[in-house]
Amino acid sequence: MAKLIKTLLYYLICAFLISEQVMSSNRIYFTGVNDDELSVIYPLENNFFVYSIDVESKPEDIAVNSSDTLVFVTNFYSNSVSVIDTSSLSLIKNIVVGSRPIAIEISPDDKKLFIANYYDNTVSVINLDNFELVSTIQVGNGPYDLKLSPDGLKLYVCNYWNDNTVSVINTTNNKLIKSITTGLSPVAIAPDVYGTYMYVANDIDDNISIINISNDVVIGTIEVGKTPGCISISPDGSKIFVANFNDDTISIINRSNHSVIKTIDVDAGPLSIITSNDSSKLYVAANIDNTLTEIDITDNYSKKSYLCPDTPITIALGSDNYLPVIAGKALTAFAGHDLIGIKNAEIKLLNSNYIAKSDTYGNFIFQNVLKGEYTLNIKSNDIIPFTKSINILSDDMVYLLDDIPSFKIMKGDISSNNTIGLEDAIIILQNMSNIAERR
Repeated sequence: MAKLIKTLLYYLICAFLISEQVMSSNRIYFTGVNDDELSVIYPLENNFFVYSIDVESKPEDIAVNSSDTLVFVTNFYSNSVSVIDTSSLSLIKNIVVGSRPIAIEISPDDKKLFIANYYDNTVSVINLDNFELVSTIQVGNGPYDLKLSPDGLKLYVCNYWNDNTVSVINTTNNKLIKSITTGLSPVAIAPDVYGTYMYVANDIDDNISIINISNDVVIGTIEVGKTPGCISISPDGSKIFVANFNDDTISIINRSNHSVIKTIDVDAGPLSIITSNDSSKLYVAANIDNTLTEIDITDNYSKKSYLCPDTPITIALGSDNYLPVIAGKALTAFAGHDLIGIKNAEIKLLNSNYIAKSDTYGNFIFQNVLKGEYTLNIKSNDIIPFTKSINILSDDMVYLLDDIPSFKIMKGDISSNNTIGLEDAIIILQNMSNIAERR
């Protein structure tokens, strides 16, 4: 049997030339429709590198604390929130909340987490000192998005399902203050950076309601494209970006006079948008074309699109406090055919304390690596170990092993012992096109 397996299979760990890559912005956190994962995306000069962390069922929204040390993910089907440690890129715990948590927001002081529970018509409040549920607040029907005022004193909740209101909550005592009538099906909300206005996207009315935060009154509307579904405010406060799902555009609004100054075409189904911290770039996740587009605001809105690791739901911006990074992929080759990622391979920098594990797709990453010379070692069951010398010369680079095109390498479909067994090999021989999903 062993001889037959050796005849059928040929293993080789692959990690090729090292390239120094500049990050084009801070890292991006990503959730998708089909994979129960939080993906961490590193935007590079000409592609992306992705590392994936398992969470619970159907991750939706993402919140990042102010220091980018913790990331929180709502899991729609599991009725939970996953807590991720970004220094180790690992799951800390899952917190049980209400039914069908869909949106999440963190307080400016990083002390509280607020979760909109779509089926319960409630907001869960989590104490982040101990990750315990401290309050449940009743709101309108189908709470779909929620955002805090910049001072953190009031929470605004979009009630999407046959309600057409925004609930306003006092975050000091977690009590409902009032309900504000908006347009039809309010689906997304965002505050301006000055604490003056809240902007609400009305899904059916194709417009934005403007709420005065001082008295919680709607003072006007802005007509945008078809089915606005997400709003992002530039950190410099000058522009409001609205993703219009059904006409594949982004409306750009001048905040000073609330007029649409430009409409740009994007890939099909723009569902989530974020602006870089320096207000120079806009990132758009397109749910139909499955792309992530980087738009350079300073260069006449020039665009670069990349294939997403999954059909996108939400993207969120991280920091750049983890550089330099060593990133790569542990791969095996089957009988000279397409490469397959090896999950849970052990990767070490031998003359240091740096240890990592490859994700489901074989990707691995080391963060905050000190300058110096290292020996990289990749090891997994029944796989020939691989070693490579690495010299880290800069404090702000991504050192990419095997500069592969983003999301083109195949997703690993590896058995429980991290290798391909005889039964797997026979199936592969019968249908080579089903070795693994594309990633």
